[in-house]
Amino acid sequence: MSKQADTEVLHRLLPGEPALIIELPTGSEDPVVEMVPFDHPIWVLFSSGTTGKPKGIVHGHGGMLLEHLKGAGLHCDLGPGDVFFWQTALSWMMWNFRLAGLLVGATVVCYSGHPLYPNADRLWELLEAERVTYFGTSPGHLHASKKAGLEPSSEHDLTVLKTLGSSGSPLSADLFEWAGAHTGATVSSLSGVPMSVPPSPAVRQKCPPILVSCPPATWVSICTAGRRIAAP
Repeated sequence: MSKQADTEVLHRLLPGEPALIIELPTGSEDPVVEMVPFDHPIWVLFSSGTTGKPKGIVHGHGGMLLEHLKGAGLHCDLGPGDVFFWQTALSWMMWNFRLAGLLVGATVVCYSGHPLYPNADRLWELLEAERVTYFGTSPGHLHASKKAGLEPSSEHDLTVLKTLGSSGSPLSADLFEWAGAHTGATVSSLSGVPMSVPPSPAVRQKCPPILVSCPPATWVSICTAGRRIAAP
């Protein structure tokens, strides 16, 4: 079943106001916390299949905690007062990453559904309503927004939006420019590649020549005024 059809079925089953699916516990007792080893499995995530058949990878509690603290706190610069929303499906690992915002004191917005239903403006409406400060999405959603002729920052109050993240596939240069010009936010591409992983999100901006110290086997490209600097 397609995402569009799935959303329409749910809309027919749950018309009007959102329905309460699960009754949350009302007791005042604290939840039971069980101590487990550092490497105790927390979940299994599958590779994308870029370099072969998808592989199930078991992740441990401690490793995920440290990795998500690093990603949310250092790479995304999230903290108390931030509202973190990454548009993702339940089956994608970005759903897990979005919850990492709680580790650094941020508020997270959880949304599951077709990003263009009932209109192409749906997620931008949500950003304004929830006062989102960090919005993560995909190049596909940005392309659909551009194709629909949307001007998010002109049509919605996005003044608190600091960063627009993109992941899932490389972000083309024209979408990079469009996203920055039509949101007023810093655009950060988090798309990884099989051969290397950058030490921080890639941010496209003009900068003066600088000296950079990097980990071994890291490729660095420095641009000034939009032109690549010749190697010494």
